[in-house]
Amino acid sequence: MSAPDSPPTVISPAAFLSHWQGHRRLTRRVIAAFPADEFTTLSLGGMRPFSALASEMLGMAVPTAHGVLTGEWAP
Repeated sequence: MSAPDSPPTVISPAAFLSHWQGHRRLTRRVIAAFPADEFTTLSLGGMRPFSALASEMLGMAVPTAHGVLTGEWAP
């Protein structure tokens, strides 16, 4: 139950963790599907390589966790 002055809960911590771990499992399967020698260069249909997307996701992980935990979101 939320305290009177806290914002309403949109998703429970347990549901958020389950959702986050689902993304992690999918990401690990995608990484495993790439040939090791093409991980940083393989591009489908002119899209950026998966390694660039993975790097972007890693860069978002800490700011996202910080925002969820503290309610402070940096631009």
